[in-house]
Amino acid sequence: MSDSADRPKPDGSAFKAHMEEVSARNDAARKTGRKEREERERSQSVSRYADDARQSADLRSGHSKRGGAASLIREKKKKG
Repeated sequence: MSDSADRPKPDGSAFKAHMEEVSARNDAARKTGRKEREERERSQSVSRYADDARQSADLRSGHSKRGGAASLIREKKKKG
């Protein structure tokens, strides 16, 4: 029983240090996730803008390599 009497009482410093480490890791993970999300959203935005610009150009030109409403109308007129 003398062993337990020689040990100092826990003061919570180990727990506090552990929680600070966990908090630091969580902060770093949030920062990394935020950066990755911003890059992904920026890339999607650029892609969306390019698609919109291409579609607008196709509509203005009146024809499209892929088809579109104007080419469908022309095909229907040819058939019928």
